[in-house]
Amino acid sequence: MPASSSSGSTPHSRCDRALVYLDVNVDIVAEFIRRVLRHRELNTKAKRMGNVIHVQPQSMTLWRMHHETELQIEWK
Repeated sequence: MPASSSSGSTPHSRCDRALVYLDVNVDIVAEFIRRVLRHRELNTKAKRMGNVIHVQPQSMTLWRMHHETELQIEWK
């Protein structure tokens, strides 16, 4: 019998989580959380879900489900 989670998700379900690594000084974490949440590539929950996001002071890198390449975004 196949294993199932209590949430009812299957191995083929859409990922409903994002992983964010904030590689910034603790004094500016709030600023970068706001930047990520307001960025046009990530400004809705649907756009964030299924991503791995590495945030740095100069840029952020996105790895998206079902995409072969990463997306590098420089901060303005």
